Amino acid sequence: WILWYAENRQLTGRGNEQQFLLSQLADQIQEQSTSGVDEDATFDFRRPSDRYSIQRALQYLEDLGALQLVDGQTKEWAQQAEDADVLYEFTDVIRSLVSAFNPQLLEVVAEYINNEEKVLQPTLLQNILGDLFPVMAIKPLVRAWRTLLLGPVLLRYDDPEAFAELVEHTDEVANDLLETFGWLLDVKRDYACIVRASGMSSGPVTSLTPFGTSDQMAMLMCTAIREQVSSGAWPRPDSYGCVHVTTEDMNALFYTLREHYGDNWGNEARSKGSRSLLNDVYKKMRQVGLLRGPDGAGNVMILPTAARYSASYERAGQEQKLAGKSKSKSRTLTLPGLDESA
Repeated sequence: WILWYAENRQLTGRGNEQQFLLSQLADQIQEQSTSGVDEDATFDFRRPSDRYSIQRALQYLEDLGALQLVDGQTKEWAQQAEDADVLYEFTDVIRSLVSAFNPQLLEVVAEYINNEEKVLQPTLLQNILGDLFPVMAIKPLVRAWRTLLLGPVLLRYDDPEAFAELVEHTDEVANDLLETFGWLLDVKRDYACIVRASGMSSGPVTSLTPFGTSDQMAMLMCTAIREQVSSGAWPRPDSYGCVHVTTEDMNALFYTLREHYGDNWGNEARSKGSRSLLNDVYKKMRQVGLLRGPDGAGNVMILPTAARYSASYERAGQEQKLAGKSKSKSRTLTLPGLDESA
């Protein structure tokens, strides 16, 4: 939406006016989003969640060098401090990020991604478009870069060619990320992703945190999935590291988790039905690149990135902490509430 705002300024002849107020940006985005037919996609910046979303997007573009803060504090605006406003300025980099999309291209892609029968298929754009848009032929290493930066993960399953190029140029890409952003590159057998320190003042927020209920449920599901696969109760990963299960499998697993850990979740979560909560977990896991589906037939694909997380609740009364390492080399988090062995 911010790129739309920047492009709109260029199209209306105000492209040279690089400075803008955050309040003006928010008003324009809110007005434009409400003109669509999808009510779920509308913004209301009286909601704290929407204000924090635009704050994160602005920070991300600032990290990319596409805009800079001139005056004010975005945090104060996000917290709705009285008369708080922020003056930003687009840089020349923004021009390279703005693209006038081909409506036909958008229609083809939208039809594909909204097809329930194809939600588990690889998402390589070239495979979706075929020969309709030859201009979309992008070099594999460039595809790898774009996928890594846009996130959340580059899967070998989606683009084996780009993944192979990344593996071949791992040192070069890792050095560029570290020198430019201070970020690390993590390359595994079946996927690669960017690792950002959670305490950094710059860079996007961490994908999952131990503080949100949906995040906790997603991490607990990752832990339970690992146990199901390790015990042989669920099938072994395929050649791309993906585990194929059904919604019935996921339902049974989540019901068990809720029995064990539901008392540690917030009042809102405890008041919801298990089906509704599981849909929230699906949404969260899709957003951070841990899962795809369910498709129209009730199939779910667990991505290899789910193995990164292993979470448990610590004993009541213990101080909340983060565990550094685990034998399985997954990211282990201890959450306040229960014994880790529970």
